[in-house]
Amino acid sequence: MELAEIPEGAPLQQRVAAAWPRLAPAEQKVAAFLREHPQEVGFSSAGELGVLTGTSDATVVRTAKALGYSGFTGLKHAVARSLATLMRPSARLRSRVEHMAGSTEELLDRVFEDAAEVIHETRRSLRADAFAAAVERLLPAKEVMAFGAGPSGIIAEYLALRLNRLGLKARHTADMGFGLPDALVPLSADDVVVIFAPARLFKEIEVIIDHAEEVGAPVVLITDALGPALGDRVAVTLLATLSASGATRETLGSLAVVDALALAVASQLGERALETSELLTRLRGHFLPLNSPHYGRDE
Repeated sequence: MELAEIPEGAPLQQRVAAAWPRLAPAEQKVAAFLREHPQEVGFSSAGELGVLTGTSDATVVRTAKALGYSGFTGLKHAVARSLATLMRPSARLRSRVEHMAGSTEELLDRVFEDAAEVIHETRRSLRADAFAAAVERLLPAKEVMAFGAGPSGIIAEYLALRLNRLGLKARHTADMGFGLPDALVPLSADDVVVIFAPARLFKEIEVIIDHAEEVGAPVVLITDALGPALGDRVAVTLLATLSASGATRETLGSLAVVDALALAVASQLGERALETSELLTRLRGHFLPLNSPHYGRDE
């Protein structure tokens, strides 16, 4: 099979098999290592993989591109996305702890380098037309219902907070199981659902999408790995990249997407957003004196 024929989401092993005859010997060494030790990819830099394979960082980057990835960062996140569905959470945690061992300074460097990589990859993956389509869905909504499970529930709450402060009615839920139907009952065709689902397809997500489809409410999905599984069942999919190493949690890319959505909505709402902000400031005045350093802050 030619590399050009392989779907974008094809696994690493399939890419290596397709590209192998066209790889230079040094690139084959890298590709073989990646195929046999995919768990090492998320925790290593191109230079570190170059040392492990007896090649160089430039060879590692060339190999990643030869396998059809956008570059080494694209390779890291694609492999991490695949491993997230295959490895038990406890195994992933053990691997992170083992690879993150070192001095405090080294740990800080790894976490902040990982955070910068997540933000960069999220922006690279986030299509402007899909983002614009999501904003267009949000603006006329009678109400926005945001859902997220676990840590993503915090981001769902944050989205609802930001939209309410702009004058767009919004609510959030992180309810699971029997608690979820109460949040779904008020949903109507005039509403919009925003689902934060980084990698795991919970039963609740399927129930929400099914019910939204039944009542005619469009769904905006913010995810890293579930686009292929759910993309044809939702109105818009926005990609928010997960950490390749797990040094930063699943909410970082989604948080940046929410801030971008809120700013885009504010620019479209114009005076409505400004009036809501003025109302919020005036109401806060009942609790803070005008000369308070916290007066009018967006907290």
